[in-house]
Parts: sequence; C-alpha cells; structure tokens
Amino acid sequence: MRILIRTSRWAIWARRLGSVAVPLVIISVLLHRLRLISSDLFLTTTIGAALVALLAVLCAVIALARLWQTGDQGWSKALFGLFFGLLCLAPFAWYGNLALKYPAVTDIATTTRGALPLVFEPGTAAMPPPDCSPPRRHSRFSPAPKPAPTRWGRRRPLRWSNRSSRIMAGTYGWCVRPMRRWRRRRSTRRS
Repeated sequence: MRILIRTSRWAIWARRLGSVAVPLVIISVLLHRLRLISSDLFLTTTIGAALVALLAVLCAVIALARLWQTGDQGWSKALFGLFFGLLCLAPFAWYGNLALKYPAVTDIATTTRGALPLVFEPGTAAMPPPDCSPPRRHSRFSPAPKPAPTRWGRRRPLRWSNRSSRIMAGTYGWCVRPMRRWRRRRSTRRS
C-alpha cells in the first residue's frame, strides 16, 4: 500500500509569486534610479510589484494553514514565498510608516518665492496645501536638541581657562561648568 504525499499547490504558487515580486521591485527601482522610466510609470510598476508580493504572502499563509492540517509537502516553498513576499513589502511598510509619522511637505525652497522659476509639473495642482499648524504641533516632529552631557563626580574641581573649556566643549560636546568645592561634613557626634 502506498501513501500518497502531495505537494501543496498554494505553496508552489507562493514561491512562484514571491520569486517574481523580488525582481519586479528591484528592476523598477533601478530603472527609475537610472532615469529610464518616469515617476508615473515607476509608481505603477511599484504598485504592481506590491500587489504581486501581497498575493505571494496571502498564498503562503493559506499554504501554511493547509499544510498544518494535511501534513503534505511544501513547507520550504511556502516559507520561501512568505519570506520573499515580506521582503518585497518591507520598503512599502517603511515608507508607509514615514508617511503616517511625518506631515506632508508640499513646498520647500531656500530662496524667496520671487526668485523661483515658474515651472509646474502635472501633479502640483493636486498636492495638499502647506501645513500651517501651530508651533506646538511641530515640536512633536522636530524635538529640541538634547543638552550636552556634563561630567559630575566627587573630584577636586579643575581650574579651566576659557580656551580649554571651549576646546572641551567643541571636541567632546561637554558643558564645562565651575563646580563648588566639596567640603567634609563635620561630625555632629560629641566625644
């Protein structure tokens, strides 16, 4: 009597789709980086690559659930498909996180508006207006710099000249402050 051990078709398709999604992402990024395709076409190809990667992850999850129940072969194929799909979706998750975390920036210039050239690309009219929120909201996105660390301890204070304190502050980022002398407390016991 033979026991038929099958290979899951879901696992096979997960591996195939994951193997296709990786080159789709890499090739579309390289073509855009080398300026061989426009930004609109790049957006279309990356969305297509993300959909293929999402389909690979979905097939892999279904394959893993079916393999757990049936005990068929195809674990490695399903896991490779899941890995490749998640690898391709990682940049999309990263940039999606950045888009949710930081506000939309629509206008950045280092010169006055009059000196800027009057060139408008097709997508400029559809952009949201600039964010004119109160400064307390901006502090959430760009916190104040942390103060430089200081050295504290029970050492005899050194005498610093202005030049040496500037060198220490510039080189190590220390904030050199004069410290008071430590005094020994007198014993309150009477002998």
